[in-house]
Amino acid sequence: MKKVLVLLFALGVSASADETVAWRVPVDRVVDGGVNNFRVTRLEKPPGESVFFKKGDELWDLSEAIEVWVESIWDPGDFIDDPFAPVEDPFTPSPPKKKIETRGFEGGFVVWNATSEMVIVRGDPLQQSFVEQVVGIEELARNLNLAIDVRSGDQKPKILSITCRSGETATAKAPGMAIEVRPSLSWDMDWGDVAMALDVGDEENSYSINAAVTVKRGERRRFARWTEDGLYHEAGVTFGVVMAWGVPLDEVRLVEGDQGVTPLDRVHKWDLNGYKVGKNLSVRVFAVPPDFLLRIGMPDGELRPLVIPEELRKLIPVGLIDASPALKSNGVKFEMPLAVAGFDPRSAVLVVVNDPVNLDLVEQIAPQDTCGGPKLAELTFELEGWLASLAVRSGEKSTLARYSGGKEEKLLEVAPNIGSNEVVVDANFRVRLPDDSAALNSAVTLFSGRPMRIGGKDGEEMTLTAEVIPVGDHGH
Repeated sequence: MKKVLVLLFALGVSASADETVAWRVPVDRVVDGGVNNFRVTRLEKPPGESVFFKKGDELWDLSEAIEVWVESIWDPGDFIDDPFAPVEDPFTPSPPKKKIETRGFEGGFVVWNATSEMVIVRGDPLQQSFVEQVVGIEELARNLNLAIDVRSGDQKPKILSITCRSGETATAKAPGMAIEVRPSLSWDMDWGDVAMALDVGDEENSYSINAAVTVKRGERRRFARWTEDGLYHEAGVTFGVVMAWGVPLDEVRLVEGDQGVTPLDRVHKWDLNGYKVGKNLSVRVFAVPPDFLLRIGMPDGELRPLVIPEELRKLIPVGLIDASPALKSNGVKFEMPLAVAGFDPRSAVLVVVNDPVNLDLVEQIAPQDTCGGPKLAELTFELEGWLASLAVRSGEKSTLARYSGGKEEKLLEVAPNIGSNEVVVDANFRVRLPDDSAALNSAVTLFSGRPMRIGGKDGEEMTLTAEVIPVGDHGH
């Protein structure tokens, strides 16, 4: 029996909008013993029509074998006592006990396709989430694929890539290029913090860059750019996640739809921030923990599917759990006819349609990774004939140095701190020009997007410009 603690589905409620979803995971992850489990039976034919079933596929029914442990915080009844628990103090109130029981799958079907090595599930969003909890993608072993590229004018980019675990240091070297990286993956696997060192060039002329940036999975992040002899150069980093059995994360969960098979993550992306609904309402999206509704106190007996108003069906097309009872218990009001709140358990996203006052209150309740995502500061130094720019996380230091004949010739070093309003940037910087013809070491406050004169040399102005960049929006 697969032993997983499931909190959200203790009531066994269901929602509309059945889907067929496939997980490319080992069958042993879903059912102990895989096809050798005595509750798993061989199917003579597919249980329904689906693009995930082909003629001649070897199919196994898993629906009777999937079980989870459910911790219910709502239902009264018999409780399982821990015989090894310490004796309770008779003068101290005991915490409320919780009912624990096992639940099976109650959707359409769960099938292991041994030919394509997929677990195929038919059911509504809550039933899909039941299997999602069993699979536990976030708990499975994975690696990060990182690629660092250097582009110089119209020349073919130099690219060096490496695979490593989150939190580990890895190095790679090739003629004319060497890298050292240390990535850290976010809990939802959508973001990576990457600290890196890059050396590019030859013994005569080379650049050395140290940077620390946040990167959105699957998107390129430029972290350095510079000009030299009229030629423009830039360096960027990209990362992806690959599971330990060799399947990219983007291809682990696939959903069948009108357009064929699509990665589930792409179907349920919520890019609705600031979308206006009527005159007074707008949409705000929050990335929250998977057990968010329980954390903020879902009232007893209130777990149910969200009834989406007809006017919002094109905006919110998939089944969600109604999050308004939990938010109401925290003081949020839903007084307007189209004011709603829904939780998508598959992507751990809270979608709220409400007026500005109540949206601000929700933001205080659910502050984790709200909508906009992380930000970087890109600082650009300019002096006639030379431009150098570095993108870096707030509170980190980044450097770009040019070497000629093994001697450091130019240097830009920046250490920015982004203000809470994401408009003002406090920046410490250090600049050195060839032959020590000029050197600056100072700290300034900059307004995002506005150049600041930081010094001069022989009548030429030196400027520093800071720009606050939402990760995923610029520098691709």
